[in-house]
Amino acid sequence: MIASLGLGIETIADLQLYYFKKNPKNHGLFLKSGLWRYSRHPNYFGEAVLWWGLYILACSVSNGWITFYSPLIITLLLRFVSGVPLLEKEFAKRPGFKQYCEETNVFIPWFYKQAESKDDNFER
Repeated sequence: MIASLGLGIETIADLQLYYFKKNPKNHGLFLKSGLWRYSRHPNYFGEAVLWWGLYILACSVSNGWITFYSPLIITLLLRFVSGVPLLEKEFAKRPGFKQYCEETNVFIPWFYKQAESKDDNFER
C-alpha cells in the first residue's frame, strides 16, 4: 500500500512536470500547482516513500528488517546529496526562487505558505 502510494505520488508529480515543461510559455517559471504547490520536489518524495514501502514489505519475511539501509540511503541521497541539492543549486540563480522557497516546503509535502515578497516568475 505505501509503495503504491509512493509510486503514485512520483508518477503524478512527473506527469505534472512533463506537461508544464511541454508548454513553451512556462519556460523559466516554477511549477506551483498540483503536488508542486506543496513540495518543491514531490517526485523525489514519492520515490523515497516507494522505497520505504518496499522496506515495510521486506519486514514481513525473516530478517527482512535488515534491509533498512536501502530506503535510508536512497532517502538521504535524494534529499541531501544528488537529487534536491543539485536542483536547488541550479534554481538558486533564477528569479523567483527565494519566494518559491518561502512558500513551498523543500521535500515533504506541506501546507502552502503565502510569501511576503512578490515575484512574477510563478505559475499559480
